[in-house]
Amino acid sequence: LVLPLPAGSGPLVVDCAGPALQRLEAELLGSKQPRVAGIWWFWRCFDPRIDFWPRASTLALAYDDTFCLVDFVSLEHCGDEVELQGKDVVRRILSAPHILKVVHELDERALMALQCAVVRRSELHAEAPPWPSVAPVLDLAIVAAHVWQTRPVDVRCSKLARLVFDFLRLETCLAESLSNFERRPLRETQMHYMLSVAWCPSMVLRALCSFGIVSLEAVIQLVLHFGEPSAPPRMDSLIRTLHFAPPDSRSAVLSAQDFAGIAGAYAQNLWTDGSEESGQWRGGGVSP
Repeated sequence: LVLPLPAGSGPLVVDCAGPALQRLEAELLGSKQPRVAGIWWFWRCFDPRIDFWPRASTLALAYDDTFCLVDFVSLEHCGDEVELQGKDVVRRILSAPHILKVVHELDERALMALQCAVVRRSELHAEAPPWPSVAPVLDLAIVAAHVWQTRPVDVRCSKLARLVFDFLRLETCLAESLSNFERRPLRETQMHYMLSVAWCPSMVLRALCSFGIVSLEAVIQLVLHFGEPSAPPRMDSLIRTLHFAPPDSRSAVLSAQDFAGIAGAYAQNLWTDGSEESGQWRGGGVSP
């Protein structure tokens, strides 16, 4: 997968209170214009049996033609004032109502890792830490469950690499998925992996909406708010148990045997019956 970075430029890395942080704040918080941003964060250990107090070390954002990495580790090493300034910008981005945050497979553990990273270290062990909220959020796994009319835990919805290949016909590299994201400096392959995980959900969502597979009305109804005091406990588990259609429903957009491809620019060589020329999308088998 090749990220569409502007020629001659790399990702925007926010590791101190410098021009990169000012640009991030100006572009996302300078106006109330609605935006869609792919977002995800990374921490050292993904095994809850080993790491009981995970904290995200890096936050990846992808919006418009900008790819950004917020380095929490470096911000904390720059002193309390820089840490406060950088994390305050991240907190406002996470709760900004005009920025739709697109994620994939957001659960309670991942949310806790992000909240622990955004809270200042001096306040982390307070009696009532100021946990940030993340809203509005759109989980691609839930959108895919709506498309397939199944549960978000279905393998067709829960695997990001499969969604990217099914709907974008792109292969993602997962070689760095279990690497140590707290070690500095970050490798270019690590940065590529982090930015890909943030960028892919928003691109799949754009493809689904552009081809009419998901309507704007349905997308609005699937938007969630995480980290709110009024949220029910274990909200992620409740959402995963939801079935978006009866198992025997015949009105499903796609059945289990259908192929989740998109006719047109993403799958021009998959059909020979002329359906791609008519601009009509439909599920169907793949011709050898």
